[in-house]
Amino acid sequence: MGRLQRAVDESKYHDSQKIKYRNQVRDETKQVLRKIANYVQLVAAGNILALQSSGFNFQKERRTLHPGQLPFPDITLKHGERRGSIIVKARALAGAGSYEVQLTDKDPNVEANWAGYCNVKTCSKININDLVSGQNYWIRMRGIFSAGAGDWSTPVTIMSL
Repeated sequence: MGRLQRAVDESKYHDSQKIKYRNQVRDETKQVLRKIANYVQLVAAGNILALQSSGFNFQKERRTLHPGQLPFPDITLKHGERRGSIIVKARALAGAGSYEVQLTDKDPNVEANWAGYCNVKTCSKININDLVSGQNYWIRMRGIFSAGAGDWSTPVTIMSL
């Protein structure tokens, strides 16, 4: 029986010393496996077939996004079916749990002019209703991620009909 398996089995009885030992053996084992994986990757030199024959499981490389690195949506606007309505569309952003939409009928370069319109789960079709006909509106959107809010999209303008 391997050292790690024995440490796991012995820690099942909630002995704090054995749990501490199990955690230590587990950490040592992880370090050894990381070294082996790095060696295999180095030897394979990007050769996919060599990597696949190594016996290691493959997984997608995880990218941790931090504020300042978060993507922003590319939005499009069109007139809705009803008078005074606009439809906002954007492609979903990987990792976004929701989206925030803001609009203004004033100068879009002044941050204080922007007002929150809605927070939605999907961005494939967002209806903005009850707008003043003949008024120009600026609209922007951003994704909300586990790492925080992404950057605002480039503001887009449209005249409400």
